[in-house]
Amino acid sequence: MFHNGENRVTLILKLGLDDHMHCAIDAHNYPDTANPQDQIIRKLGPEYSALLQVVEQHIPRFHILEGHICSVPGRKRKYVHLIARGHEAIVSIILTKRQNEGFPSGRLFAASASGPVKLFEAHLKGMDVAGFETKGYFGYVVSDLGRGEVLHMANALAAPVRDTLDGTATPGTTKASNSIPSLSGYLAWICLRPNDQPLSR
Repeated sequence: MFHNGENRVTLILKLGLDDHMHCAIDAHNYPDTANPQDQIIRKLGPEYSALLQVVEQHIPRFHILEGHICSVPGRKRKYVHLIARGHEAIVSIILTKRQNEGFPSGRLFAASASGPVKLFEAHLKGMDVAGFETKGYFGYVVSDLGRGEVLHMANALAAPVRDTLDGTATPGTTKASNSIPSLSGYLAWICLRPNDQPLSR
């Protein structure tokens, strides 16, 4: 049972890692100079544009270079992907809809540095990955900045991102819709660029 729990954590964390590796690392799908905010907001769409402000507020030492909706080669799973730079490193903040999946219950497999929202972590393919879950989503912070920094960022982001996605953010903030399509099967990788069309629903 212990190994089953460990394997489940690793498999779920790999969902975020794979998007970071393909989109941010291999494809370098971000500019050297940050895209204008209005462009990022348009690419995220009205469902997820509120997340840009949430991320900027809670990791102010990092600059958001890009934000879009993308997928990984061979999968139809969609990701909301924000790419940031700080301390000369690239960081991905990634969200994807849960598809009848979930981290193990309890705190046996959770990171000891977890705050109000349980975090799960692993070092995979040279990257540190921290993940958490909301009612409908998995969230990830992925970078080679080091375990401590990645966990610190994930702790800062997990609760406000959860509250935004779940619609329980403080009054005055915008609710992000729980509407990343839940898809299965295989597809070529697509990462939206400024002139791309919105995702089909």
